[in-house]
Amino acid sequence: MKKKIERYTDKFIDNNFGKKEIVKEDYLKFEWFANSLHCWEYSSQSYNSKQRIGKEISLGSAQGGDAFFLLISNKIYSLEDNMEEIKEAILYNDNKIEFHLIQTKKSLKADLGDFKKFVEIPIKVIEGEGISETDTNLMKLANFIKEIKANQELEASFILTFYTQKDENDIEKIRKDWNAEITYIKNQYADYGSVEIHLEGSKKLNDLYEQFNSNQYKLIIPRNNCKYESNYLIGFVNAKELLDSIAPIQESGIRALYPDVFKNNIRLYLGHTEV
Repeated sequence: MKKKIERYTDKFIDNNFGKKEIVKEDYLKFEWFANSLHCWEYSSQSYNSKQRIGKEISLGSAQGGDAFFLLISNKIYSLEDNMEEIKEAILYNDNKIEFHLIQTKKSLKADLGDFKKFVEIPIKVIEGEGISETDTNLMKLANFIKEIKANQELEASFILTFYTQKDENDIEKIRKDWNAEITYIKNQYADYGSVEIHLEGSKKLNDLYEQFNSNQYKLIIPRNNCKYESNYLIGFVNAKELLDSIAPIQESGIRALYPDVFKNNIRLYLGHTEV
């Protein structure tokens, strides 16, 4: 028997990735799973247009960080996107960017050393210092940010998320044990912008996946918005009521559009029935 998080990871990769990815190592599949749900939570628009975005944002074998993207006007931009398009998006967003860095640890052994290497990456990238030239992925990220900074002053905020398979009790313990380090690191970011540091475990990923995969749409039509006829009923909803049904607001305060709303063919296979 597998834990829920392992079953969900397998099911997600099977449903959303190809044969080449399905046979990859478990730690990679867990990374793509966590990356994808993170992208969906923060920009369902970007996830629904690129359903393998969890792999696209990967930093490969970079030391300390597993994935990176910029969030600009609710749209995700990765290292693979066109630089001129990114600069234009930043300009139209008053030079504001949200810098997302993700680290995943499939192993239950997540230690403070891993965490410190991870949360220090954005500062190293922005300053262009402290990155080994042999770490080609982080050098690529540093050059990416350097090119963006070249022609404009950026107003940056940072979302640093560390995902593991730990249960909620263990996550609460490391949040408490690492609190002094987290405070110290937040103070380091004071000169650069606001920073949020999240330590998340299997509960967060389980909850996200169940929301992602629920297909449960609740659309309530007030009685006053209904018109009764002899053998049928017409109900009226406004745009916000419809939006609340297909893209509910998450705990983070961000709307997440259910991924199946705009599938190419929403008449999903029903099995061998008369339909």
